[in-house]
Amino acid sequence: MLTFLPDALDIAPEVLQAVSAVPTLRGYGTPPSGIDLGVAALSGTSLGGALLYTLSGGTRTIVGTAAKLEEAGATTWTDVTRTASPIPWAPIAGGSRSSAIRR
Repeated sequence: MLTFLPDALDIAPEVLQAVSAVPTLRGYGTPPSGIDLGVAALSGTSLGGALLYTLSGGTRTIVGTAAKLEEAGATTWTDVTRTASPIPWAPIAGGSRSSAIRR
């Protein structure tokens, strides 16, 4: 029986702790190491991000800071914000368009 956890997500109530690992056939393995995108530093601290796949087969890397959403280009970040808030962003993709909503 689960403990009373009013703040736990109802999506998977049996998951109580996030583990920095990747599931394998024999248990858990180490996650892949990070890669250098070759892009300049963000204008602020990252609060979350997503790698989104488009219908044309391309990808978009979107990262949210406290002030704006930025998309990674070849060497720089482009501001793709319409409005900003200190509330974390949740990226969503639909068709060839990408959006971010505030949680």
